[in-house]
Amino acid sequence: MSTATARNVPPGQAAASSSLVKALVAFVPLLISLAALAFGFVYLRDLQTTAAETTPQLVTVALAIIWGVGGMVLLFTTANFFIEQLPVKWTQRLQPMIFVGPAMIMLIWALALPTVRTIIQSLQDANSVGFVGLQNYLGVFSDPGMLTVFRNNLLWMIFGTAFTVSMGLLVAVLADRSRFETLAKALIFLPMAISFVGAGVIWNFIYAVKPVDAPQIGLLNSIVVSLGGKPEAWTAFFQPWNNFFLIIIVIWLQAGYSMVLFSAAIKGIPSEVLEAARVDGASEIQVFFKIMIPMIKGTIITVSTTVVIFTLKIFDVVIVMTGGQYGTSVIATEFYRQYFTYNNNGYGSTESKIIAVNLVGPPQSVGKVVPSCQIKILPLTAEDGKPVEPLPEGVEGEIVICGPTLMLGYIGQPEETARVIQDGGYKTGDIGYMKDGYLYVLGRNKEMIIVAGNKVFPAEVEGVLRQCPLVKEVAIIGVAHSKLGQIVKAHIVTTDGDLSQGLEGDEEARKAAHGKLKEALREFCQTNLKRELRPMEWVFYSKNSQLPRTNTGKIDKKVLA
Repeated sequence: MSTATARNVPPGQAAASSSLVKALVAFVPLLISLAALAFGFVYLRDLQTTAAETTPQLVTVALAIIWGVGGMVLLFTTANFFIEQLPVKWTQRLQPMIFVGPAMIMLIWALALPTVRTIIQSLQDANSVGFVGLQNYLGVFSDPGMLTVFRNNLLWMIFGTAFTVSMGLLVAVLADRSRFETLAKALIFLPMAISFVGAGVIWNFIYAVKPVDAPQIGLLNSIVVSLGGKPEAWTAFFQPWNNFFLIIIVIWLQAGYSMVLFSAAIKGIPSEVLEAARVDGASEIQVFFKIMIPMIKGTIITVSTTVVIFTLKIFDVVIVMTGGQYGTSVIATEFYRQYFTYNNNGYGSTESKIIAVNLVGPPQSVGKVVPSCQIKILPLTAEDGKPVEPLPEGVEGEIVICGPTLMLGYIGQPEETARVIQDGGYKTGDIGYMKDGYLYVLGRNKEMIIVAGNKVFPAEVEGVLRQCPLVKEVAIIGVAHSKLGQIVKAHIVTTDGDLSQGLEGDEEARKAAHGKLKEALREFCQTNLKRELRPMEWVFYSKNSQLPRTNTGKIDKKVLA
């Protein structure tokens, strides 16, 4: 009876049942491999958090490699084995997804979803809570600082791309006909092995600047000084042309990349075509422009597009060389500053979509306090044994920052740490005040000048004097005075050519030029500065002079003191 029943089962149904059983059996190893991957992840995570000090780092790395590589091999093998046990129709449909699926999931998770989330955040406020519509975009495209950023990115895209492609093509053509082709190409390609951060450090040494009377360690300034010139802070001055000193670094790095691609494309041009053109009387320039360029046009477009994308998202070189200061900021550095420094998620997300913007507020302020921090304004002096209470709004004092992102201290310097970190707050040494939720910074505490009991901040005086047409550079310092305690002393580099000639002339001419400048600037100060802020001593320099500077390009007031 049982035999007859078995014979009456349709063949297709029996095959389907057999495939289902095989698939269920094959599904067990897949579940085991998924469980093993999950267990390995939890184990490695716990190993890093709880047993990091007792477990050698090498062992952790080895386990991570075994878990990552071995786990992926096991997962693909068991998943493929499971799919092969299904009916042929379903195997053909699902098997490609075994290999394409993980990559698609990673792209969606790591690229598509963050893009959508960033677009949503760009339409929200700084805390990603309230909806503000296109307000962030309007702020980005109307802010003068951001327009400078856009200009810089255009400079990178136009000149960085043009010179990188041109240099790569030129080297490829010239090296292709040289006996030293291999050596030449190796030397040009060598910078490609250096990271952008490493290249920034190298070129920082090349552009390094020291005071005029000190030995120059920077290669460029050493050459300039040896030729009779004066050292310059190349990445700080000559704005916006200082951006080109940064663009040179990327050209140096990427010329090798374009050279390799162009060299391969040129070698792909049939030699018969080139020989025929030369036989017909074409010059080498005509061969280059009429034959080579058209035949490698596709490669030129590809390389140019790649370099444009590269320059559009440039970050490393700028952040290492200048930190985005001196008019060199680009979209990526502004995005980083807004999103990760200021925690302004709305602006940061807006700027990332157009690849970052000064915080909205009064022009004299530095912005509002980010949600993750707290700022207190404390008295400059405190009585021993008494608790220090924060000062009310509008009252000047030392700026103290509190929050979870503060450093723990200076490595190996406990005394310095105890001096700046007190009661959970970091004493910045800056003087400022709060008003309507905005922070105003007046200057450094150690630079403050006390004139007859009045506080004078050099930055305030310098800001006013820079508005004078006669002033090219200015530095304000305090000097001791027998009656007033301290007085304000101004070091001025003038813009006036005639008076500069007098300052560089004989003693009589110098006195005359000094007297004219002093009289003009005193008159300017009487109109624009309070009495206690006005300089009482003056030192003038000709327009070709430069005030001494530190390695970062800032005026070195220690040398002037």
